[in-house]
Amino acid sequence: MKYFGILQREKFEKESIATQDEILVLNDFYEDVLHTGNISASEAFHKGVKVPLKSIVQPNRNLIDEFYKLLLNRYEHFIDNNFVGFFNEFNDEIYGLTTVEQKRVALKYFNILYKDLKVEGFNKIERNISVLGIENIGNENRLEYLSNRRKAYKKNAAIRSFIFEHLYGNLEFFSNELVNDNDIINEFICFESQLKILISLNDRFSFETDTYFSKAAKSKEVFYKYKNIFISIDSFITIHMTIDNLSENVPSSINCLYHVIDKLKLIKGSKSDFMIYLRNEHRIIITNIPKIELIVGSPTEQRVDGYLEEFKGFAV
Repeated sequence: MKYFGILQREKFEKESIATQDEILVLNDFYEDVLHTGNISASEAFHKGVKVPLKSIVQPNRNLIDEFYKLLLNRYEHFIDNNFVGFFNEFNDEIYGLTTVEQKRVALKYFNILYKDLKVEGFNKIERNISVLGIENIGNENRLEYLSNRRKAYKKNAAIRSFIFEHLYGNLEFFSNELVNDNDIINEFICFESQLKILISLNDRFSFETDTYFSKAAKSKEVFYKYKNIFISIDSFITIHMTIDNLSENVPSSINCLYHVIDKLKLIKGSKSDFMIYLRNEHRIIITNIPKIELIVGSPTEQRVDGYLEEFKGFAV
């Protein structure tokens, strides 16, 4: 860890709070941000209120992320006990049910847990226009919301006293007893336990495509670097993960895959663009993607048929 144990407690605590803040900012542990107090800048604007901006210091994002990982590791056994306990009861409840009935029970619990984590009054709507030109309001992406809630929890957990103990390298401070003594740690464990259950239920019963907590999350980040090459994020995630999982006959498999995604119009860039993507993201270096010859019963035809089956649902 980059920040853990980087400060000497005895020397640092001799300084005034103002000097401590200067040290934190100068060493890029914290950053200066402008703050309007209890009223937001937009609210002040609409009310016509002049609010003086104040400079405050807060941990930078990398420090917050590192500290949150420490909490996850330190209290993993509490989170896992809740996770295992839920699924022991859940698996008993769905035993013997049909797949459809199991999914119905899973959705019931998913909605209960999700609503428990939902902040009242905070709803994000997604507008879209149908092929008939009618406006519709779609459901918010629940995994996106949960991802944003986790970001908020990270900031809430990064209080000054906790961050300082992290910077001092005081792992013993984050003890089991702190769970009972501190509401922030208790809420953190409850949130992460419920989040882990929700992610698992979604993975098992496919309520939504997970591009926030699964391996697909990394693919999503990569997509925005190459969105001029690929048609959609959904098809790209599958393409990216398919290539990642190649272990044998790689050149031949790449040729077959390119043939299929080109045929289904899932790619809009040139072969050269695609080869640059392969080199940069997968460390696969090829100099040409030749046209393929489909011979009945050949391994090439079998690969193409397999990819067609896998990607036909993404066809425009």
